[in-house]
Amino acid sequence: MQVDTLQLKLTQTFKFQIVTFFCLGAIYGRGAWNVFAVLFLAGTTGHSCSTSGVLWFGNLTQEGSEHITLGNLTASYSLGDVTPTLISGECDVTIATENGTNVTRDCPHGWVYYSEFESTIISEWELVCVRAYLSELSTTVYLLGSMFGALLISPLSDKYGRRVVLLVSLIVQAVVGSCVSLSPNYTVFTALRFVVGFFNMSIGLSSYVMVTELFPEVYCTLACCGLQIFWAVGIMLTSLFGFIVRNWRHLQLLISLPNILFIVMIWFLPESLPWLISQGKLDRAQAVVNRIAKFNGIKNLDVDEILNVQHYSHNRQTAEEQRLVQHSDKQNQLEKENEEIDGQKFQSSHNEENIAAQNYTATSQTLDPCSYSDQSDKPSGGKCKSLFILCSNPRLRFYSLILFYLFFVSSLSYFGISLSTPVLHGDQFINLFLLGVVEIPAYILCVVVGGRFGRKIPLCVFLLICGVMNIIAAFTSNQRISAIKILSDVCVIISKFAITGVYTTIYLYAAEMFPTSVRNQAMGLSSFFENLGSLTAPFIIFSAKSIPELPMILFGAVSIVGAILVMIMPETHRRPLPVFIEDLESLDKRNTKEHLEL
Repeated sequence: MQVDTLQLKLTQTFKFQIVTFFCLGAIYGRGAWNVFAVLFLAGTTGHSCSTSGVLWFGNLTQEGSEHITLGNLTASYSLGDVTPTLISGECDVTIATENGTNVTRDCPHGWVYYSEFESTIISEWELVCVRAYLSELSTTVYLLGSMFGALLISPLSDKYGRRVVLLVSLIVQAVVGSCVSLSPNYTVFTALRFVVGFFNMSIGLSSYVMVTELFPEVYCTLACCGLQIFWAVGIMLTSLFGFIVRNWRHLQLLISLPNILFIVMIWFLPESLPWLISQGKLDRAQAVVNRIAKFNGIKNLDVDEILNVQHYSHNRQTAEEQRLVQHSDKQNQLEKENEEIDGQKFQSSHNEENIAAQNYTATSQTLDPCSYSDQSDKPSGGKCKSLFILCSNPRLRFYSLILFYLFFVSSLSYFGISLSTPVLHGDQFINLFLLGVVEIPAYILCVVVGGRFGRKIPLCVFLLICGVMNIIAAFTSNQRISAIKILSDVCVIISKFAITGVYTTIYLYAAEMFPTSVRNQAMGLSSFFENLGSLTAPFIIFSAKSIPELPMILFGAVSIVGAILVMIMPETHRRPLPVFIEDLESLDKRNTKEHLEL
């Protein structure tokens, strides 16, 4: 609360906060370039077998036969006056005759490409036919890099600071991203894209955290919603870049070199004030406070008392953590002894975790996602014990499985719909632009309806809309009537609007559902299932080449199942944030009572 009080004093004019917000928002939004540029780096191209190396001879020999040479294959027929017909397909070439005698083989001399792009990785490295899956594989590898980046790099910002991690990530991504444009082959391209994704996630998470720590708690939700709008703008800019630059190497440079500008921005921005105070770096915190106060024109700001109190609290908290660790070790030893006597290990550990958590956890906590911290996860037993209880308690296990499924569905449908832009009707650049536009009202609507109707009802409605629209789009996409084709595209755009609402709501819903004692570990597991959904999406889209309706039907079906599952979940809005697992029972009882009253 001391930090929040200090930040309130520093927001009398908001000038510094607004400038910093736009800088961080631009950095956050540029992350969409690397995610969605693959739609144009590996742009869909029409192709057919090249016939430049195919020869046939029309001169009859003494035996009255005609020789046809197809690559290194020669066939001899008694054709007489019959003229052979050359049929060039996408993955094979056939020489056919009127009497039904044919010669077919795989394209012996490569392919001819015809598309609106000057060059793509598909045309340059011939990722077609039996190699077509490699295009989607490169996207999956990129998303895999994002998952590892969130796991390995982002936690370093808690140790070394948000600004340092952000600077290093931007520099490395700028260098590696530029090297991607020089890739000599597919293997190098995919490996470098993995590194780009690795740092792209850490950049996004670090900038997001800096925004949440930039404003007082009362403005945090609004700031986080506004930050998501930059992501939508980033999607729209990606479509513009792809439209202007049709060479994949030049496009890759275009989305990589602006990192230099963002590096300059971050260089002149200070470190996160709450992080400096939490680490006890009060001299640097004082310098940041003075800088912000000067920029905002605030005079006679006395922060010595606040910083001293925070310094005392930091030292007391560190001592308390050490005491709790020692206490936890002693209690664990007692648990082992009790287990040998009466086999009551689980009940003992459960009770002692509640006692330690009660001593350690803050007495009050808001429902805003920006307000909870990971300090509540440290008491007695650590991560392993918390995760064990997450799985062993029937009620929490049931809710967790549903939430994990919802995270998987939201990511699967979001990336699936977004990356399916090339298979939609109409101009793919306009389609991607529209899919970015519809995200803006979705973010705004989530704030409005979330405050009025809670989490459960909007989440259910968004999932239901997404599911129905996807299924309608699946059965209307291959119709020849232009009006029905337009209807199919409209349904896809509406489904993207809805799944954006799901993505925005599910994070807040899960943060309010998981008890404090296991919240961070549970959110980490949720992130795993979210990444699993994004990794699966490219391969489901690839199936559209064989069964065009399958991806949208699948996205629709899993969304409808998710809507049904949400109906059996409790509401969390305007409810006390659960601190212990037992608090979920009171949450259920309150929801049951409200339903009976209705």
